[in-house]
Amino acid sequence: MARWVVGDLVCTHPDRDEIDAALVAGEPQRAVAKRAGASGSSVQRHAARHIRPAIRAAVERHTELRIGGLADRLAGLAADAAAVRAAAMATGDGTLTLRAVDTERGVLNDLARFVGLDPDAVRADLAEASAVMDALLVLARRDPAVAVNLAAELDQLGADDLASAVRSITGQPTPAAIPVASTRRDNTA
Repeated sequence: MARWVVGDLVCTHPDRDEIDAALVAGEPQRAVAKRAGASGSSVQRHAARHIRPAIRAAVERHTELRIGGLADRLAGLAADAAAVRAAAMATGDGTLTLRAVDTERGVLNDLARFVGLDPDAVRADLAEASAVMDALLVLARRDPAVAVNLAAELDQLGADDLASAVRSITGQPTPAAIPVASTRRDNTA
């Protein structure tokens, strides 16, 4: 028969590890006490004074690993979407490029939410940007001059991937590199 020490019933309970884990995980003390067949006051006393630091540290490490793992996975998914976008651009597949851009944007939105940015504000900004892009693409398909101007503006802004995607969807060729005349003088003569 187990020896029970007065005032320390939870510490000597046969299910102490499970009780400690439940308390560290934030389960309500009353529910833990009921499940363990212990009084609420003994579980409360144990939670306040006797939860072993090793269990708490293990749970914290596990949580940190899960959080770090999630951030790494989200960053990996964003990198994968960027790689698909680059491959689609290389093959001139504008539709796949825009899908990859949309996927990458979604993953980055998840990552932003993960690091604490306001998801509603991010979502509203992304919805507005998506609506503007959709409207511009409709206009670009209807009027080649709009497509040319849109691609040129995107180039000026450094959004080469989007500019190429606009050109691809509208059937515009990607502009060839313009040779620049050298300003270097040949002083060997």
